[in-house]
Amino acid sequence: MDTETYQLIDTALKIGLGALITGASGYLLLLSKQSHETRVERRKEHVSTLRDLAIKIERVRDLFDQATHPYWLKVVEGDIEDVTDATKLALNKNKEALSVLREVRALCALLDIKDNVALLDEADTLSDAVYQQLAQKSPFQSAEELNSTMKKVDNMLMHCLKNLAIEYANV
Repeated sequence: MDTETYQLIDTALKIGLGALITGASGYLLLLSKQSHETRVERRKEHVSTLRDLAIKIERVRDLFDQATHPYWLKVVEGDIEDVTDATKLALNKNKEALSVLREVRALCALLDIKDNVALLDEADTLSDAVYQQLAQKSPFQSAEELNSTMKKVDNMLMHCLKNLAIEYANV
């Protein structure tokens, strides 16, 4: 074979190897970029979920506050004889708060924030128990216990917010 044939084969091999190297490096670069974009999207979603959880915890705190306000209004008005309407309103607000609290607990479980799951379990149990007593007794007989228990629940919710802040900082 003459030199032209060798040069033609040499050039074809160089072009083929160059194309192979270019294709392989392009493919590896694409995989790397895709992996990075996936991590960025997951991080954004995680941050967004943490923000939503914090807002929902504040909503729970607000609903628990609203549950006790009808009684304070009755006391201020001096109308403590008939508290049936206030009790119904308080129980409805507590029910709404527990619904949001349980949603937060489920999301914390999915995100594997175990401390919050335990705190929210305890807050759920405490608030549910105190409002069951409220439904059975006069609210003014159980006012001390209600206030004390709801203060504990509020402290637990605040601790959950701190845990979310830590998780947010570590994202």
